[in-house]
Amino acid sequence: HLHAAINQRCSIIGVAKNRYQNSRHADEVLRGGSARPLFVTAIGMPQTNASAKIAAMAGEFRIPTLIRLADQLARRQIIAELDKTAGPIGEIGDEK
Repeated sequence: HLHAAINQRCSIIGVAKNRYQNSRHADEVLRGGSARPLFVTAIGMPQTNASAKIAAMAGEFRIPTLIRLADQLARRQIIAELDKTAGPIGEIGDEK
């Protein structure tokens, strides 16, 4: 979907901590001495190249540092957007 939306101008690499349902097409990549793999998919480039790039990313743990930081930033942004749309929450009993 994303690859088509950007008119296939760049490759997309997917990285997941868990296998998607019964999917078997993702490569398993072990990092940081972890026995639990990351699941890597790709479109627009060979999947083996994508897996090698994820394996080579900086960071000593299972999740590469840059992916961990991007995830944290995205989660903060989502929470900020939800806070804007939800408005203030009053105390119980403030209903009028």
